[in-house]
Amino acid sequence: MKWHINELLRNHEMYSFDETLELTSVIKQLSPDVREATPFRIVGTGYESEGRYVFQLKISGTLTLPCARSLADVEYPLSFQTIELFSLANNPSDYDEDWDDDLHPIVDGTVDLYPFIAESIVLQIPMKVYKDEIPEDSPAPQKGSDWEIVNQKEKTNSIDPRFASLQNYFNKDTNDTNN
Repeated sequence: MKWHINELLRNHEMYSFDETLELTSVIKQLSPDVREATPFRIVGTGYESEGRYVFQLKISGTLTLPCARSLADVEYPLSFQTIELFSLANNPSDYDEDWDDDLHPIVDGTVDLYPFIAESIVLQIPMKVYKDEIPEDSPAPQKGSDWEIVNQKEKTNSIDPRFASLQNYFNKDTNDTNN
């Protein structure tokens, strides 16, 4: 996804594209937690506006991430929109990196979206993902000699044995007041 700026500005109209990119190796370098990635579909338009070249992108694909509880693979679908801005100013002094975080310079007259797309994907990765059903052969142990992982349903249905004798306390009070 690399264009020369003259090619983009030649038409004076919107430039549309629909491409599929294989970004697995770049995403794995940027985020070591990613185990696998499907090719990402990039649908977008580009146009010139107020001394900038604007790309509106819709990015969709799937990442394979480790489950936070069991380390099993979790398929995490991504679909999001982003906007990337490139400065058309030829003077590098017009570009101030401290103020223009979202405005990228055009290097050697070429616009390359590839690194910005990979960075946008990595920014969408959540801190933790969970698999609904934990497989028996998961890489992380689910119980030990004195502990085990319980799900929320099991936890609400069980009674702590230390408080089991108190379970009937309110029933006794109710029966005593009725008599």
